[in-house]
Amino acid sequence: MSNCQDPLIVSLSFESAMKQLEEIVRKFESGGLTLEESVVAYERGTKLRKHCDELLKHAKLRMEQVNRNVEEDTSVHSIALDSEDTSNHS
Repeated sequence: MSNCQDPLIVSLSFESAMKQLEEIVRKFESGGLTLEESVVAYERGTKLRKHCDELLKHAKLRMEQVNRNVEEDTSVHSIALDSEDTSNHS
């Protein structure tokens, strides 16, 4: 599902990835990172953000599919009811 190449990140749930991303942000805000630690944290944070974006995109697509299925079912049900109404009036 994820285009992120880090298997440790790809295996994370959305909630776990967000928690790690929030921790990275806290470290940046505290200002206690060396330059190298900052670069490493930034790289990981970027991968985590991308993974979260992809998980959200996938969830959105799933919800849109559910909505389409519900609309199609409602439409089919409505057509069936309409045809029953016309056959009962004949």
